[in-house]
Amino acid sequence: MMFNGTFFGIFIAGNYKIINLDNLSDRVLTYAGAIAAIGNAISRILCTTLQDKYGFKLIYGPILII
Repeated sequence: MMFNGTFFGIFIAGNYKIINLDNLSDRVLTYAGAIAAIGNAISRILCTTLQDKYGFKLIYGPILII
């Protein structure tokens, strides 16, 4: 379950510039990467806090669905 939930996110995070190289400018891709990094940092803090309060399965299930 953990492998399936993280593999594709890590793949896209490392290759988003290669995937959209022809469609978007470098500036837009840089902003997208910066916003994704900020969102990742916020979600790490938020998800771990919620997991401490409600448990792993209750939080991780909806994350996999999203």
